[in-house]
Amino acid sequence: MSRSRNQRRKVQRASGTRPGARVNARPGSPSTRRRERIEGPGERDTPQEWIWQGALTLIAAVLFASTFSSHVALGDAPESVAGVRTLGVLHAPGYPTYVLLAKAFGTVLPFGSWAFRVNLFSLVCAALAVGVVFRLARHFGASRIGGSVGALGLATAVSFWFNADFAKYYAVTTLMLAGAALGVVIWEERGSTAALVVSGLLLGASVGSGWQLAAIMTLAVATLVAFGRRRPTRAAVIGAVASLVVVAVVGLVYVLVRAAQDPTLNWGAASNPSRLVGLVMRHDFGGTVSGKVGAVTERVATLFGGLERDFGAVVAVLFACGVAELVRRRLDPARVAFLAIAAGVNLVAVAIGSGVTQMWGFENVVVGGGYLLATMIVIAVVVAVGTTGAVDFVGRAMAQRSDSDDDAPAERARVLPAMVAAALLAAVVVPSVVVHRAHASLKVAPLADAYGHRVLEQLPRHAVLLVWGEEYSMPMLYRQLVDHERRDVTIVSANAVGLDWGRAQLTQRLHLGDALRLDSADKMVERMIASIQRTRPVFLDVTAMHVLEPFVAYRTDGYVGEVVAGKAGPRSVTDVDAVAAMVKRSDTADGLDHEAYRRLVWKTVYAFHERAHLELAKAYALQDDIAAATAQVRLANGVNPVDGATLAKLRTMSAKDAKAFILTL
Repeated sequence: MSRSRNQRRKVQRASGTRPGARVNARPGSPSTRRRERIEGPGERDTPQEWIWQGALTLIAAVLFASTFSSHVALGDAPESVAGVRTLGVLHAPGYPTYVLLAKAFGTVLPFGSWAFRVNLFSLVCAALAVGVVFRLARHFGASRIGGSVGALGLATAVSFWFNADFAKYYAVTTLMLAGAALGVVIWEERGSTAALVVSGLLLGASVGSGWQLAAIMTLAVATLVAFGRRRPTRAAVIGAVASLVVVAVVGLVYVLVRAAQDPTLNWGAASNPSRLVGLVMRHDFGGTVSGKVGAVTERVATLFGGLERDFGAVVAVLFACGVAELVRRRLDPARVAFLAIAAGVNLVAVAIGSGVTQMWGFENVVVGGGYLLATMIVIAVVVAVGTTGAVDFVGRAMAQRSDSDDDAPAERARVLPAMVAAALLAAVVVPSVVVHRAHASLKVAPLADAYGHRVLEQLPRHAVLLVWGEEYSMPMLYRQLVDHERRDVTIVSANAVGLDWGRAQLTQRLHLGDALRLDSADKMVERMIASIQRTRPVFLDVTAMHVLEPFVAYRTDGYVGEVVAGKAGPRSVTDVDAVAAMVKRSDTADGLDHEAYRRLVWKTVYAFHERAHLELAKAYALQDDIAAATAQVRLANGVNPVDGATLAKLRTMSAKDAKAFILTL
């Protein structure tokens, strides 16, 4: 047995196939010729190979373009576009590589809004990543059709597809991680020092785009370099490590320098090393971290379930086939470790520290998928190998029947594998396109634009708007920084009083003196408002109205409320019917009556409209118009159906009790 295996390895080396891959015992058979075409190293550098990769990249780009929007989305997108436009420091960990690369792309692109340019940057990076993953799969022994199935399986995964059009770091990070993996595999096969250096450079760049994922892929790459069958030269190691370190440090130094300049978007105020560490380590995010075996195991299982929904059931089956095929081929242990580390450590890290506790609906899958990019790359590669194995199995089976002089079996041996390959490609892509497209599409009403404009136009000149939550402030900041609208207004995330750097930043920008000396949050906010009101009017958005109601008196005007003197809480509105009509028009303009709104990932957008209706309900209640107040509660429930119990209670209450109850909403 050992001698026979050694003979097979000699045949493999002679034919150019990768060691560890089995060679059919019948040289010259269709299956053997097919495997030689797949596994020969030179075959991956032919013009046909580049054409195939380019075609997949183009197909992915067309797919992503079908759901593309030139408007800024909600969630983190307004911050991303505004940060790219102004070279700001985004929320932790800052994402300098993403900001700089997207800025360069948008500057070179001579047309379109900045929202269009930054969204397009994601699309281009995602499409290129699909092509790179195809090439990576080929280096793991996948056929061209197998690599296509794996790459397009990734492209049509709902989270990857969504993020391909979304202004955030996910797409460019996937491209860099896949490129780094491809670089180290090329080095292992050919000994190319340049390939290993490029791998290090991409890993260093990805530190500034998602350092946790960069660390995981770096560990996987280091394992392959250390334990693979090729030993690196000293020059290759020094070049790769130096590239990684230098590029990573450049990104961090950029954050230090830019934060010291204090741009409008300056999360973390990381102008010194200690604050930089706090930014990079995400000290401002509380996240649920658990190292308990039971909790981690449960979350890993949850993530597996989410990935099955992300890719689809057929991909899950092909992934299992791919694992079996890799075992059958006796893949080099270092390559197995590379795949296992990239996928497994990513899963465990997310299970321990991300706070992702469930991925049962597509909305949660879209959010959770962005944390699992290394795992998703590995899934695509293994699916490609699994598809190749399935097609080869059919080819081998048909080849065994083609020994007859009859031409029919030989013809079937050529045609049937191609039919199986086409069927697998269709089984992966078609259901995903049909099911995932609606959830991945960003072609909805321009909600961030509309909301930001709506709030700003309600404010008087030189007003200060307090918002409770950075994400809620971003539509207005986006309108200011990108569209130069109402630059006279100051947007303040009042919740920043709970952070050391936030208090320092607010004190400097608003000239607050000692108003934000350390105290309870409500006392600090009260003193901040009193200090600002000496020279400027102060308003609250709907989130701040809700949070600060026990401490601040205000009068709602729909999506903003003016801070007034007197006892804390809402105040009566002069023409509440006019305000209610305005909010109702905004509901219609934002498409709340359209089913597409119900599948939005950013459920927080409901708060804008829901809270506006609830504040109107309070205004009506203060005028003792309980019927109108109840109607507004019903409209709030229509926007965000969580107040069914509230409506049931109101039906059983007296007018007096109903008024008191509504004022607590």
